[in-house]
Amino acid sequence: MDSLILNAKDLLEKALQEDAPKGDLTVLSLDYPELKTSARIIAKQNLFFSGSEFIEAMEELSESLECELYFKNGDKILKGQSLVMISGLWSEILLFERSVLNLLGHLCGVATKTAAFVKETEGTHCKILDTRKTFPFLRTWDKRAVKHGGGMNHRMGLSDAVMIKENHWIRQNSIVESIQKIRNNTTAHITVEVETIDQLKMVLDTSADRILLDNMPNELLKEAVRITKNQKKLEASGNMTLERISSVSKTGVDFISVGALTHSAPQADLSLLISN
Repeated sequence: MDSLILNAKDLLEKALQEDAPKGDLTVLSLDYPELKTSARIIAKQNLFFSGSEFIEAMEELSESLECELYFKNGDKILKGQSLVMISGLWSEILLFERSVLNLLGHLCGVATKTAAFVKETEGTHCKILDTRKTFPFLRTWDKRAVKHGGGMNHRMGLSDAVMIKENHWIRQNSIVESIQKIRNNTTAHITVEVETIDQLKMVLDTSADRILLDNMPNELLKEAVRITKNQKKLEASGNMTLERISSVSKTGVDFISVGALTHSAPQADLSLLISN
């Protein structure tokens, strides 16, 4: 989780280059005298906060801006509350406004969606996991946001852990032998995806660490838990809507992985308002 393709400063700087490669044409055309002012970023919905690093990056990249952040990552923020006070040149506040709101809105959206899924598992031992279904260059930030919403991270990428999926199964003469071959070559965590109870029984006595139960109805998930008898950790995945999470978590599985936490999180509703 410490490996960043783009740190907050670099990412925000590239966003500014995309948005204003020649500066803010509106402000430049108005040719107003430069003024100092202040602004607040306000939550227009209840949300969980993620992305404080981009507020710090805005201070680093600007010549005039100073920020007072009122919350830390993972905090719950209520509708109407201010996240941050920004003081400095009017033109610089407007220059940063959209890029910062886009990044904060996305990350707070991921954290908030994750928190809603986590809430549905209350009273069980089941944990909510993310997936690799993230936007390029934002994966580390997305996965941090998942943790800020109370979820847990699956593998960061293909280099971090082994996952034998459907498209690997079709190349194997013996999945059991293949798992043993992998175990002989690495000490990394091994997850095996299965689609049927028969496949589950095939891999139950292997050296795999976790079995992913793909697109199984709740009745089959309960059967898988009964057969496994805590011999392996079980992860449920596929068609995991918010409405279904509570019932799935009660089947006894250890994890539920949800791609929608990152690929379908709605943008959190934030607004920047200049004070004067």
